[in-house]
Amino acid sequence: MTYTLEELLQRVEKEPVVATYTQQQEKAFKRIQSWIRVRERSTHECFTRLKDEGFSKHDATSAIGRAVKCGLLDNKRYADALVRTRFRQGRGLYSIEQELSILGMQFEDVLDYSHDLVQQCCEPELERAYQVLEKHPIRAKHKQSAAFRRLVGKGFSRDIALQASRNFVQNMYP
Repeated sequence: MTYTLEELLQRVEKEPVVATYTQQQEKAFKRIQSWIRVRERSTHECFTRLKDEGFSKHDATSAIGRAVKCGLLDNKRYADALVRTRFRQGRGLYSIEQELSILGMQFEDVLDYSHDLVQQCCEPELERAYQVLEKHPIRAKHKQSAAFRRLVGKGFSRDIALQASRNFVQNMYP
């Protein structure tokens, strides 16, 4: 059963208190709730932010565990949203995989979670790179180098960037 963010927050506020939480754990949990109201977060990001705000490791872990149990935090849901956003931004698969690995997640786990994302990912990476180059004309003197730098900056692997930039320059500037 899926809930909207507001429904989840209402469930948490009405949740019967079974375990006793310290004042710091309650405060950490309230911080997580406020962050979740803005956008989806990962457990790794929440843990890091709680530690930066001065919460102990135990309090941060307890608050995150409680948020996961309530359904406020879900790494797979977060990863799915992250991957979709990065694809819409025209990012390459290489940089998306790197970003997920920093968060301790695997790209394959996201694909298992979201079946319609598989279709979007299966679009050849070379085509996506070529489309990025078509959106903005290259104005530099050395067009292939500029196209290559743009694609690498967008997160495409060096192989894909080289191939796409070579094809783009040959087709657009014969």
